[in-house]
Amino acid sequence: MPEMLLKLIAFLQQNLLIYLPAIFVAKILGLIIPIIPGGLFTLTAIPVIGWLPAYLIDIAGSFVAANIAYSISARYGTNIIGRIFGQKILKKLASIKIKPTREVETSFMLRLAGTGMLSDALIWGAPLLKLSRWKFLIGYHLAHIVTTAPLFYLTGQAVSLNQAAYLIPIALASITLLFVLKGRYFE
Repeated sequence: MPEMLLKLIAFLQQNLLIYLPAIFVAKILGLIIPIIPGGLFTLTAIPVIGWLPAYLIDIAGSFVAANIAYSISARYGTNIIGRIFGQKILKKLASIKIKPTREVETSFMLRLAGTGMLSDALIWGAPLLKLSRWKFLIGYHLAHIVTTAPLFYLTGQAVSLNQAAYLIPIALASITLLFVLKGRYFE
């Protein structure tokens, strides 16, 4: 690693009382305000605090942000989704019919396959999809564990070994699963 990066890591490690809450808040803001890359802050924390603490901050921030976004969206829903994600995504979300007996599983699969903006749109769109809060949160965060924990672990390995190829199989498997199982969740 470049010496400048090593100095930055050492500085952040010496100032964890400020750094850890900052990345937690950044994660929350990154899901509530989608143009802020909250996951990037927690991923880049891996060299500073290790993959497991970075992941725990990520999932905790995700849980808080998903609750906040769900509450806001349940109240102001279509206006916010239309402004943040555009009318095209709003119309797509409104047209989706989810089987009532598969809400947890559907939340799981949508989060599993969703990356970036799609995952953020799911947090804001869950009330519009008529997913109950707790079924949505359970499915969403189970998928977070399945996809994001290995991503953090593999990122930690990639950082320590300089091998980015560890990350490709997770992305391919997630996208493939959504297309293979899409008829199971949508009417």
